[in-house]
Amino acid sequence: MVCHYERRCEMKILVTGSNGFVGSHLIPKLEKQGHKITGMDIKDDFKQDIRNSERCLLDTINIDCVIHLAALADVQDSIMRPAIYNRTNVVGLLNLLRASDTNKVKRFIFASSAAADNPQSPYGVTKLCGEHWCDIFQKCYGLSTVSLRFFNIYGKGTDKGVIPIWIDAIKKGERPVIYGGNQTRDFVYVDDVVRAIICAMECDATGVYEVGTGIGTSMLDLCGTLFTIFDLEGYAVESKPSKDGEIRHSRAKRTEHTLDDLGFKAKYTLEQGLKEMLEC
Repeated sequence: MVCHYERRCEMKILVTGSNGFVGSHLIPKLEKQGHKITGMDIKDDFKQDIRNSERCLLDTINIDCVIHLAALADVQDSIMRPAIYNRTNVVGLLNLLRASDTNKVKRFIFASSAAADNPQSPYGVTKLCGEHWCDIFQKCYGLSTVSLRFFNIYGKGTDKGVIPIWIDAIKKGERPVIYGGNQTRDFVYVDDVVRAIICAMECDATGVYEVGTGIGTSMLDLCGTLFTIFDLEGYAVESKPSKDGEIRHSRAKRTEHTLDDLGFKAKYTLEQGLKEMLEC
């Protein structure tokens, strides 16, 4: 099964969460390929809400492919508000799947998360549940679905996640804070994520696929890379207790569940991605 990344077939695509970090990078690429994009984002209009089943039904009319990026995505917040996360991330997804089935959408791409692997938080549970719903709609209704488990995405235009938080701290002369010791993360650059989405859109793979580099970077190594880029010496970090719901070690596992089999491979190393992010 091969991803036809270079194929250019014009499609009508609905992108939910279109004003978000990944959506803002994805949509220009899709438009450059000649696709017609419809954006759905509650930031544009409170009526564009995936929790509204009628709106989902309306927005999927005459759509070839749905790329579902919209979600609540804060681990700590999900612990405080599990019902809200279920309503948005699970019921909202179900609304879109039902609407896509009704309107004969050809392809459905779900933005899942590495947090779905052995969930430690309500957020992770909602993403795992979403993967199962996509699988059920594939098996029971014949809707072509694929779930992409994104690891720690970074790049221009986001203020969320450890990388932008630490960059901001360094620029202010403050020490980066490590919570709970030297855990590891798989940091994947947003341009690679966009390529992975397009790859999944242009092939017929179904199931769950991990989108990462396969490299686990420790928090100390991340600090070291940032200090090198900023040309800092003798810079210290601050340690604090771990937060509830956080995964200690996370990286893509180069298995049959990665996009390697589809011809996709992350191109950016962490240093390359950080330098492009910072325009060094």
